[in-house]
Amino acid sequence: MYNTYQLGSAIARLANLYATTVNSTTVNATNINGAITPTGFTQGSVVFAGAGGTLTQNNSQFFWDNTNNRLGIGLTNPAYELEVGNGAYLEGRVNLKGSQPFLRIQDTDTALPAYATNWILQAFQGRLRLLNNDGASEPLSILTNGNVG
Repeated sequence: MYNTYQLGSAIARLANLYATTVNSTTVNATNINGAITPTGFTQGSVVFAGAGGTLTQNNSQFFWDNTNNRLGIGLTNPAYELEVGNGAYLEGRVNLKGSQPFLRIQDTDTALPAYATNWILQAFQGRLRLLNNDGASEPLSILTNGNVG
């Protein structure tokens, strides 16, 4: 059987704790060095401080896919590097950067005809263009000089 020792207290806290394995319900230390493997967490958990500072997880709302390097917020199977389910609110700037970057706006109302459910806003060859569902039809284009075509 192992001996248990009191290390630190509410007044005298540890500055550093070096351990191979930590089995404890409470560890009061500024730094913990070494591998820590708490039980009760599932693969993909993004661990955060919950009520009272308790380590907790909520995989259905905050999930990391380590195999594909993807983060899901509001879902557990992200298909992109960052995927947000059930909507997002962004304040400030949103920057899209890359070769021919685009923003796809998709209406999931199944009562609408297919051509009306997807719109793409894209920076392309010096103009801003609006494309419909097929990605080839360009009903609106704005040139850098402000002309609309």
